[in-house]
Amino acid sequence: MRVCFFLLIVSFLSQVSFAAIVNVPGDQPTIQAGIDAAVNGDTVLIEDGHYHELISFLGKSIVVASHFILDSNYQHITSTIIDGDTAIVSLIADTGSVVRFVNDETNASILTGLTISAGIGTPWAAFGSGSERHGGGVFCLNASPVISNCEFGSSTGPSGEAIFCDSANSCIIEHNRLNDKVIYLHESGAIVNNCIDIQALGIEGHFPVLVEYSVMQLLYIAYASVDVQYSVCGNISKDGYYASTCNFTNCTILGNVHHSTGHPEHLYFTRCIFAQEGGTLLQSYDGFIHINCSVMREYDMLCMCLNPVDTNNVFIADPLFCNAGAGDYYLQTVSPALPNNNACEQLIGALRAGCGVEVTAFQIIGESFNNVVNQVPILSWNFIDYDNQWEDSFEVAVGTDDDWAYAEMWNPAPFVGPDTFVTYAGAELLDGQTYYLRLRVHNSLAWSEWYETSFRMNSVPSEPALSSPPDSAIVSTTTPYLYVLNSTDAEGDDLFYDIFVEVDCVLYAGSDIPEQIDTTGWQVDPPLFDNWIYFWSARAFDGYEYSDMSSYRTFWVNAIEEPPSPFDLSWPPDTGWSQVYQFPTTFWWGMSHDYDPFDSVYYRLEIAIDSEFTFVATYDSIYATTDTVLLDYSTHYWYKVTAVDTKDNETVSNGIGDFMTWILGDVNHDFAANVGDAVFLINYIFKSGYPPINMKAGDCNGDCCVNVGDAVYMINYVFKSGPDPLIGCDNCD
Repeated sequence: MRVCFFLLIVSFLSQVSFAAIVNVPGDQPTIQAGIDAAVNGDTVLIEDGHYHELISFLGKSIVVASHFILDSNYQHITSTIIDGDTAIVSLIADTGSVVRFVNDETNASILTGLTISAGIGTPWAAFGSGSERHGGGVFCLNASPVISNCEFGSSTGPSGEAIFCDSANSCIIEHNRLNDKVIYLHESGAIVNNCIDIQALGIEGHFPVLVEYSVMQLLYIAYASVDVQYSVCGNISKDGYYASTCNFTNCTILGNVHHSTGHPEHLYFTRCIFAQEGGTLLQSYDGFIHINCSVMREYDMLCMCLNPVDTNNVFIADPLFCNAGAGDYYLQTVSPALPNNNACEQLIGALRAGCGVEVTAFQIIGESFNNVVNQVPILSWNFIDYDNQWEDSFEVAVGTDDDWAYAEMWNPAPFVGPDTFVTYAGAELLDGQTYYLRLRVHNSLAWSEWYETSFRMNSVPSEPALSSPPDSAIVSTTTPYLYVLNSTDAEGDDLFYDIFVEVDCVLYAGSDIPEQIDTTGWQVDPPLFDNWIYFWSARAFDGYEYSDMSSYRTFWVNAIEEPPSPFDLSWPPDTGWSQVYQFPTTFWWGMSHDYDPFDSVYYRLEIAIDSEFTFVATYDSIYATTDTVLLDYSTHYWYKVTAVDTKDNETVSNGIGDFMTWILGDVNHDFAANVGDAVFLINYIFKSGYPPINMKAGDCNGDCCVNVGDAVYMINYVFKSGPDPLIGCDNCD
């Protein structure tokens, strides 16, 4: 029997939390050694290879698996084989099954992703007698493991049983390929799900069993109550000695149903196809059969029954399989078993329509249907060809609506060839617009139905507006918070923001900041430099496209209030007793700077007649680095300058200057007006001696000439109480 069921590939990575991994043969040389070393919660992970051994789970809650659980690659299943060939593996009297669960294992004991081959089974005494071997592949006794995603290979013992379970409450047998082997459940509750190529499924006992999405040549039920759903069965045999109920829902039954019982029992068939041609379809003794909303070929061959058959909505018709002779029991589109073709308006049987060619999926490569960015998107599709033909052409259209009276955007002629993708070449696609698309393929025999969908061109988020700090603001921390007003997005996508801070080619960036309520903020990190000016901007991202960059703003950092910088005094020179001859006197000092943003500096000049500045004159609010003051003659002065910023931080000049103002008549600069000055002048005039340091000082009589008259003037001043020396001229010769 060939039926096109697909094994569902399930990765246990999402179901099992690995406490530890024991690698075989990396950590342990054999699978059994790996099991011996494992503890509850561990995974025994088996490399691809052929392992000749028989294994037992020893009651441990562990996973024994191939690398299939890592990547769901089916090749790992066929390449990782546990082989119980007795010609290689020594046979122990009570051990002939490849895998045994005989120590109260539960659903936490998982066998998955392996090929099980060549076991001969384990001796088992049914009802206290006999020693037949059962379960050549897997033997379960008083255990309820999970057996999933396994293939069962060549011989599995005299009984032909790939899997045997006895006295188990809740075995799970799913996603397995039996390759014409037997599953036998004795007094065992179980779920048999998505198992294919079963030669016979035997269920005997008093525990309920659920069978779904599976394919078997024979279903044998003794005593048990069984639910069978969406499965394909060859023949069904129901036997028992007490009243039980079996439900068959959406099943495709290819052979006879034999119901033999000594007590009244009920079999319910709902939405089933009975495909037997000729011969008796149902045989029942004492039991009751109920058929509802089902399709059968020949009503007059319905029954050889002791009790009448209860029927409701039974359609006598050919179910119109795609190719029953080749084992293909999918339905033609005109089959009476399809919802549109029967009065029940429901699918009847296990399999849907599947003849011809069908587009099953559509993609825009690299894009989300709700957020297409590429203006020339690449359209791609998947299809199933139930006739084993090749796609030879396809037709595609794109419009602004789905009435298809006219494809407004793109309506090319059919493309010839097997390609499953095409690049859009229609009119310009506009951001924020929804477009409708349809596609069908041809397989040399017929066109598929149109596959219709829609897509939306992504809208770029609006440009975010900078909120805080305002432009040219001063922030008082080196890690300020920057805020932007949230952008808008037409698709309502979650938005993220990038905020950039730049200075002198150095970039600080906050990336992928999730949107907050109304405004979105980011605290700058790492810290910025104090007293620097920074430029900042932002953009929004909807997961697909970035908005335009916002306009730039600036801010200054002033985390620390700093006083003005140090500076030096320049003039008068700090020489202690040197004389200053300039009246009024000009003071000079170096410039002080305040590096705080927008801060400025003014100066305060203080002049005292004592070094302690007890008697001082203050000249304030000087914004230049110079000031002119009228001083007294013949006086010793001290002075200092203080720089003051707008925050009243002060810095005093480096050092204090002191000097002597001009002593009138002191020609020789000995800080006294006496006869020595007359002698100094006579030496200068008559003996080519040194000139006065300042010619103005030598003009003692104020006649604008330095000559013998000045010497006579000083002699009269010193010895004859003559008039005081005069200031003299600036241009004496």
